[in-house]
Amino acid sequence: TEDGAMYVVTYGEDNTVAHKKLYLVPLGKKGELRIADDTDEIGSYAMYKSKIEKVVIPAGISVVRESAMASCTYLTEVEFLAEDEGATVEPLVIETGVFKTTTALTKLVLPSRLAESVYEEKGTDGNVTKTLHFDPTILDSCTSLEMLEMVGSVKGYYSVIDGLLCNADGTEVIYCPRGRTTPVTIGGTVSVVQEEAFKSCSKITELTVTGGVKYIGKNAFASCSGI
Repeated sequence: TEDGAMYVVTYGEDNTVAHKKLYLVPLGKKGELRIADDTDEIGSYAMYKSKIEKVVIPAGISVVRESAMASCTYLTEVEFLAEDEGATVEPLVIETGVFKTTTALTKLVLPSRLAESVYEEKGTDGNVTKTLHFDPTILDSCTSLEMLEMVGSVKGYYSVIDGLLCNADGTEVIYCPRGRTTPVTIGGTVSVVQEEAFKSCSKITELTVTGGVKYIGKNAFASCSGI
C-alpha cells in the first residue's frame, strides 16, 4: 500500500518493478490522491464510490480501466501530468465509463498523448449504425464539467480548443463537455462539427458557428434545449 491505496505489483527477473496497477482506494479515503509515480495502470473500479476529491495521475500511466473513477460523487478535479521534457511515454487508453456519474467533476486535465477512443453502435443485423471518435460514456453524466484542458508535448489523436475536444490539428470539434455554460464560438481552424459533438449540452444558451464550418454531423446539437 502507498498513501492508503492498494497496488498490485509484478516484479521482473532482476527484482525490479515490471508492472504496477492501482487496485483499490478505500471508500472512506478523502482529500487528494497522488498515484505513485511508477504506476502504469489504474484498475477497473479502483476508486469506485470513494470520497476522494482530487486525483493526480503520473505520466507513466498507459491505461485507465473501465469505471475506474465512476460514482465518485466528491471528486471535483482530475489532473493527468505532462511527461518530462524529452521523455518517451506510451499513449494513454481510457476505457468506457471511467468517470460515469462523477457528477461533481469540474476540472479535467488530459494529456496530449491520449489515444483515440472509438464508440460504435450496431443494429439488429450486426452492422455498425453509428461511429463516434470519442466514447461519450467516459464522461457520462458529468454534468458539472464545463471545460477540458490538455497538457504535454507529445502529439496524439486529440487537441483541446476553448475547452472543446478536437482532432489533433484542430479542424474538427469532436466533443463538448455536457456541463458547459459559457458561450461557444465555433470558428478559427474548425471546419467540421462531428456527429453528436454537442449532444445534451443543455446548459449552453449562446452558440455561434462561423462561415469557415463546412460540415455539421448528424445530431451534433441534439437536445441542446438552452440554445
